[in-house]
Amino acid sequence: MKRLMIAAVAALMLCPAQAEEPCAILGKLARTVMESRQLGVALSKLMTIVKDDSLSKRIVLDAYEQPRYQSEEFHPHATENFGNKWEIMCYQARSEKPKGGKSHV
Repeated sequence: MKRLMIAAVAALMLCPAQAEEPCAILGKLARTVMESRQLGVALSKLMTIVKDDSLSKRIVLDAYEQPRYQSEEFHPHATENFGNKWEIMCYQARSEKPKGGKSHV
């Protein structure tokens, strides 16, 4: 299962969906990273996958600052909350961008 999660993170990093809303993509990445965290994937493995992408690094580091629940019944809740947190930050950043300016998200 850990290998599958690592592959999912890599796929999200390498193949962004063009037609999908950027904040939704960010939320999917955050959920996948948190699911990996909850399953016990090593931080160093995910950091190797994200390489020099600073936003992805921030997501991974943030996920690993959150608690890892031993009981699997809490994994979906932690994963969904974490994804929503990053989507909210994305939508807020996009709504605050200046006219004619580029968003950082």
